[in-house]
Formats: sequence, structure tokens, C-alpha cells
Amino acid sequence: MRVAVVSIGSPFERASWSGIPYYALQELRRRFDDVVVIDTPRIDGVLRRASGLSRIGLQLLREPAVAAAFARHLDRRLEAIRADVVISIGADHKVAYIDPKWWVIHVADGLFAPIVDYYPMYRMLSRRTRQVGDRLQAHLINRGQPIAVPSAWAAWSAAEAYDVPVSRFK
Repeated sequence: MRVAVVSIGSPFERASWSGIPYYALQELRRRFDDVVVIDTPRIDGVLRRASGLSRIGLQLLREPAVAAAFARHLDRRLEAIRADVVISIGADHKVAYIDPKWWVIHVADGLFAPIVDYYPMYRMLSRRTRQVGDRLQAHLINRGQPIAVPSAWAAWSAAEAYDVPVSRFK
């Protein structure tokens, strides 16, 4: 089985997203013989530098044009490597709009709406940015593929926010 790994930051860097992608990649490599990382360091760097725009209500990484560009890039790469499954580590903005033929297992500590409502730093996001983020997240949820969250709170809050059964989250 060929496993493609896509993450919110580079899984080759321990500092990325508190080390979660790095250690997840180590474990996936231990469990599977054929693991391919689809890393996007340049665009991730641009988006990281633009993250300060959230102070004025914008969050570029979930913008439709950005998500569509990620989807095109990933679809080409997934076709080239002939992946059997995609493991998304906090990368909802990268995988939400890829071709539905790709089986995605999305892993996140929380989903967009509950996280935005929980952390004060996101309260300044504009109404449009929230709507765009919610649409992207709902699209990923509605793919009907596994979404793994680490806690009952994450499952419950996502189910409530996106009006889906809590059983949808593992």
C-alpha cells in the first residue's frame, strides 16, 4: 500500500505544528513500507508569513483560490505516485478539494469552527473568512471519509458545528 502524507507544515521539521507531522511521519514509516511525503514548503512559507493578516480578519490558507491550487498540485502528485491513501495531518486546506477518487484520512486536533470559536486570536476573522473556512471544512467532512480527532470534545464540537453525527469523527 502506498501512503501519501500531506501536512500543515513540513513533516521533515520537528518544530512544525509542535512536531506532530514529524512524529506522525516517523510512525507511518515504521508501519508502512511505502510512504511518500507531498511537501509544499514554499507555499507553506508564504502562507505562514501571511498569517498575520488574521489580525485584520483574513486567513489566506483557506481562500478558495489557494485551496484550489493545493488541490490541483496534490491531484497531479497523487496521480504520479499512484497513492492508495492520503493521510492529511492538519492539512484540511490542502486536501478538501482534491479529486474524490483519493481516499483521505484527515487527522486534526480540532476542526475549523470550534477552533475559531475557542481561541481568542481567531475572533477577529471576518464573517467572509469564517464562511470560507466553514465551507472548506464542511466539504472535507462531507467527503464521507475518516476524520480522526484526539478527544471527545473535538468530536462533539465538530459534530455540533457542522450538524453531523458525532460518530462521523473517530
